Amino acid sequence: SIPFLGTQKEDNRQAIKRSPGVLFVNAKSRRGEEWFDHAHETLRSMGVPVERAHAFREPKALMTAVQKAIIDGYKEVYVGGGDGTFGSIAQFL
Repeated sequence: SIPFLGTQKEDNRQAIKRSPGVLFVNAKSRRGEEWFDHAHETLRSMGVPVERAHAFREPKALMTAVQKAIIDGYKEVYVGGGDGTFGSIAQFL
């Protein structure tokens, strides 16, 4: 199971901000492709509105999508991947 998704206590689910968000996952990361559907469904089951969800096979395309989502005004940008993925998107935060 994914350590940070689906393990929230029921009463903590209400604390999640309900702004529309996007989910982008690096499918080339160790378990990115495997966990993408689970992450998407878990967010939705917690009442988090996910307007777009995509598993990218090209890390550059993922970085472009993250940057565009931030420029477009999304306040909730969920990203899955490994250390390299997070290191690359840190510049946009």
